[in-house]
Amino acid sequence: MTVAQSSTPGNGSNAGGRRVWVIVGVASALLMALTAALQLGWLAAAEPEAAAAKGPQSIPVRVAVAARSSLTLRARYVGELDADAAELSSQVTGKLEAVTVDIGDSFEQGKLLARIDSAQAEKQVAEARAQVRAAEAAKSRVAAQRSAATVELERGERLLAGQLIAAQEVDARRSELAVLDAEAEAADAQAAQTRARVAVLQEQLRQARLVAPFDGAVSQRHLNPGALVQPGSMILRLVRAGPSRVRFRVAERDLGRIHMGAAFELTTQATGPRRFSGKITGIAAEISHEDRSALVLGVLDAESEALRSGMYAEVELALGALENAVVVPSAAVVERHSAQRTRQGLYVAENGKARFVVVKVLGQADDLTAVEGIQTGARVVTLGHEGLKDGAEVRVDAPRDQ
Repeated sequence: MTVAQSSTPGNGSNAGGRRVWVIVGVASALLMALTAALQLGWLAAAEPEAAAAKGPQSIPVRVAVAARSSLTLRARYVGELDADAAELSSQVTGKLEAVTVDIGDSFEQGKLLARIDSAQAEKQVAEARAQVRAAEAAKSRVAAQRSAATVELERGERLLAGQLIAAQEVDARRSELAVLDAEAEAADAQAAQTRARVAVLQEQLRQARLVAPFDGAVSQRHLNPGALVQPGSMILRLVRAGPSRVRFRVAERDLGRIHMGAAFELTTQATGPRRFSGKITGIAAEISHEDRSALVLGVLDAESEALRSGMYAEVELALGALENAVVVPSAAVVERHSAQRTRQGLYVAENGKARFVVVKVLGQADDLTAVEGIQTGARVVTLGHEGLKDGAEVRVDAPRDQ
């Protein structure tokens, strides 16, 4: 019993000790967490102050040095190939009997390309020609009667002068001649009317045969034999053979450097690196208000089967040369937009800051641009100016002074 009584108080003492240590541990953990939170808060509050103390961060850029050089100006414009085309359509009503060509087929001027049923038109022409013959016969008959009546009238007038017949008989002969004159005029009109009708029907008969108006090839085929056509029904689209034309727009600033007869070279995606030469044949007399450009037309020097009307093309023009001009990489020239206007210029790196300088672009060749408004030796920003502002601090990264 003594042992039991002594062991019970001992277990209670150990449990109380453990409770004390748990409380101490929790309190320590809370104290450490509070300390860390206070430290983090202090750091968070201190970071903006430290950043403010350091000042604005410099922007890394790359630069190149403006230099004087001669520059052969060349410009590239996106255009579209063009050629004379015609829609071959029906002028009469009828069934399409035949189409002798298909898409891509070549033809010569005058070749029969399509034919419309002309049986009805041929019948009408035959009837009209018969009417012409009848009208001509009636005209001849009246002319003979009139001739005879004229002779009788002259004879009657001589007899009347000798008082051998009565005046009433002469008057009757005059009336008969007047009637025949009217019939002759009517016969002439009838004959002319029937001849005109024959001409109209023959034209309709001719229009039932659709022939090529020029040398070329078929671009589209709208209808097949058996279709019922009306006047205006499109049957074929034709493209004229010959050197292709190109249409492209030239910026207003470049118009003073191009002229009629100026040579150009042309490339297309379909023909790869192959180049086609041509000459400018037309310059529009008006500048577009939308993009401040003018339409320019050119004709290639030679025909090529590799080119098709409607192809996109890149036209390269030589715009002359600039001697002893200030030249910078084209990547340095940027545009800055505002509510009032758009300015073209570049950023110059000076004493660790970027300065925006408005320049006048004189011309461009490949990746070089001639400008007016800066001096040689100026370090112009070629990379990193996308978000750059006037007066911003910059740091020039390698490669330097290209």
